[in-house]
Amino acid sequence: MKTLFRWVHKLLFGWSVWLYFRPKIQYEEKGSMPEGPVLLVSNHKNHMDFLLLMVVFWRRYLRCLVGKTFYECNGLVTFLLKMLGAIKVDRFSFDMTFFYQCMDALKKGQTLLIFPEGKFSVDGTMAEFRETAALLAVQSGVPVVPVYHGYDYRPFRPTPVVIGKPVMLECATQNPTPEELKRMTAQLRDRIVELRGMAEGKAS
Repeated sequence: MKTLFRWVHKLLFGWSVWLYFRPKIQYEEKGSMPEGPVLLVSNHKNHMDFLLLMVVFWRRYLRCLVGKTFYECNGLVTFLLKMLGAIKVDRFSFDMTFFYQCMDALKKGQTLLIFPEGKFSVDGTMAEFRETAALLAVQSGVPVVPVYHGYDYRPFRPTPVVIGKPVMLECATQNPTPEELKRMTAQLRDRIVELRGMAEGKAS
């Protein structure tokens, strides 16, 4: 049922979302997008980021972490997000259910989207990243693909999207120390900053 809903949604609404954002896609290295399970990490402007990246990666079953406040804001939103495969996360509790759901999605070969900032950027400034993405990458062993998208969403105006080369985070064990997590998280943030430079035509 969910699979049918996703494809009907893509067919009926995907084209309108594409026209709204008109994503201008640039690859850091063409042909580098891996097959199979992938962890996408991206900067975060607002709730529309999920729609943008859903049409950019329309061939994939894209699961996305969504904050509990928005996920449960009303019944319709909850229904739509659940049918689209979103994973609810309560950022203000120690409930790790979402983490196990993410691991399960990656084991099934799905694509997981995380916004590591954990909050919106109102002025285009990228906040520090939380460590969930790095921990998931290490414990699942899947490649991380950094993605940068523009912050200026204007209807029917091109939105730059830069897809980076996959990153395999290096760690001695599947249980990294706090220092290792901090290092790997900074590495992911630095990669997206580099992609932003590409989008804006700046030399790295």
